Amino acid sequence: KIPQVNFTAPLTLSFAVNAWVTLMDSPSFTFDPGPNPQLGQKWEINQDVVVMDEVIHVLSVEQAGIEEGFFMFTMQSDSNIVGASIIDLQHPPMGGGGGGGVPVVKLPFFVGFGYQVPVPTGPLTMTFQSVNVLLPGDWSVTWSPAAP
Repeated sequence: KIPQVNFTAPLTLSFAVNAWVTLMDSPSFTFDPGPNPQLGQKWEINQDVVVMDEVIHVLSVEQAGIEEGFFMFTMQSDSNIVGASIIDLQHPPMGGGGGGGVPVVKLPFFVGFGYQVPVPTGPLTMTFQSVNVLLPGDWSVTWSPAAP
């Protein structure tokens, strides 16, 4: 049941719109966790990747969480990209994800990827599959109730 609210018409609702966009190309970056990555270990990556003609700064990665093989990447974009999904096409994933609440442009976002153990050795190539884009615009709807 929707509670009754008193207001003076018209009522205007404003909101942000974001969408997941599947990529047609395969932009990627590499990192090397070494032969024996440890929980809590962090690597500075500092690579820029062009995705949909915009730059995503891949800042760092940490072997995070409570299980071996799960990596959390910190990324940021100067554009309206506010999230991403990545995969290692050469090695099967255990899981992945991202998150961070309400998307805000130009703030860091986090992308997770979990390997089946043991973690592969050597430089690993992470490929972007999709990105979360905050759509620009003044999105609003104005409503006035019909006269009785």
